[in-house]
Amino acid sequence: MDNDDQKNEILRKKGNSLTIPTSNTGLIDQALSRLGEEQLKQISAKALDEALNLEAMGKRVGFEYQLGQRQLNDHIDTVNNLKNSGDKSHHEVSTTLKVGDNRVYVKSEIGRSKTCFVATTVYGDENHPDVERLRRYRDERLHKSVPGRIFIVAYYRFGECLARFVNKHPRLKNAVRSKLESFVRHLDKNGI
Repeated sequence: MDNDDQKNEILRKKGNSLTIPTSNTGLIDQALSRLGEEQLKQISAKALDEALNLEAMGKRVGFEYQLGQRQLNDHIDTVNNLKNSGDKSHHEVSTTLKVGDNRVYVKSEIGRSKTCFVATTVYGDENHPDVERLRRYRDERLHKSVPGRIFIVAYYRFGECLARFVNKHPRLKNAVRSKLESFVRHLDKNGI
């Protein structure tokens, strides 16, 4: 005799006719046995509606999960294809995923950064021919040597702050531009 049977046996011996259900199914069965036929039909209809709603919700969540996973895999594949293509220019890949009732924005950057903080500040245009020339010098020359790569890392760490400082001091800004113009002429003159 298991534990539940022992409890019921003790209750019967004491003259108590109440049986204590030992599981949720027992509670539900006991409650349903007290209902009339019309009440049972109403509850059955509601239970069927809820079951259909839950099944539909489960399918929608499963579909959204699969769609999100496919979009994320496509994002990753695109990034990997760009990395493996040999193209060293700067690329940005952006994907917006639906996660439940929210949206998640995923952004990946590949290749060298396009930003030249100080040059853009002193020339006032990131697409100025001298800024583009300096960018090419960075990508084609500096990037190929260890000291050049160290300079690039340091520049991206402190360049933004330096550009803000230069921008606040017009005389310094003019002096830096003059030096950069001379450097670009030197690069062009020497075919670097």
